Amino acid sequence: MTNSNTAPQHDPFADFDDDLAEVYRTGGKTAPREKTFREKCPKCKGTGVWTSYTGFSRGECFSCKGKGFHEFATSPEQRQKARRRSQESKAKKAALKAALGREWLEANPEHAKWITDATRRGFGFASSMLDAIMSYGQPTEGQLAAIEKCMARDAERQAEREAQQRLNAERAAPVANTAILDAMLRAREEGKKWVKLQYSGLLFKLGAAGGRNAEAIWVTDTDGEFLGGVKDGQFTPRRECSDDQRQQVLTILEDPAKAARVYGLQTGRCSCCGRELTNKASIAAGIGPICAERFGF
Repeated sequence: MTNSNTAPQHDPFADFDDDLAEVYRTGGKTAPREKTFREKCPKCKGTGVWTSYTGFSRGECFSCKGKGFHEFATSPEQRQKARRRSQESKAKKAALKAALGREWLEANPEHAKWITDATRRGFGFASSMLDAIMSYGQPTEGQLAAIEKCMARDAERQAEREAQQRLNAERAAPVANTAILDAMLRAREEGKKWVKLQYSGLLFKLGAAGGRNAEAIWVTDTDGEFLGGVKDGQFTPRRECSDDQRQQVLTILEDPAKAARVYGLQTGRCSCCGRELTNKASIAAGIGPICAERFGF
């Protein structure tokens, strides 16, 4: 039974003429545009067949599916114009992001300095971060955290290097004479290519001829551990060089010829060439006659 006192219902969609049946049927998708422009396939040159570089046919063209042409809804001119607009839009966006990236670098000078310096050193991560900043305007939170972690690590390493340099400067000792350098340079002039002198537990090597350290002497132990260098009238030990080794080096530098003879008498081997001493005179002298003449000992 209908209530006669009820007011008639007003349909708010009564004025709409749209038929939603078509929308429901197509799932809300608009019909594709009709393709009215046909162009020859550039891959097969309109044949529909792919031909290898040897001239033999190898089946239907994969690009056009054997049709020999491509169909488009727009003309070539319209597509070229759209591509040009797209390229211009990308260029504008890239320029804007690059400007934002420069602003971020200017606002964060410490980060910018580390990124620039590390990139110049060839650190690939820093180079990729610089590219990311210039491409997207700023680093992400994760990238920023990684950058700051690298900065802290480099700062620690720099502090360690400076502390080691101060320690090396404190332990450096002047060399009173150039006897060992004169002897090794003489041996080089006599034709010896790799000039070295071996003492108890130590090896003295002359820098390579023609290099910037041609007159430097590198000191290592018998295991090859670098202990320091003699250059410009000063022995500069590294932290690996113990106090006993440092004192031993300084003693040898005072009289390298005497130290070479003592080594030969103790070991029965020549300090200059490392060969066993077999001649009685050489055994008594602690050094072979050829090496003694070559090094001026």
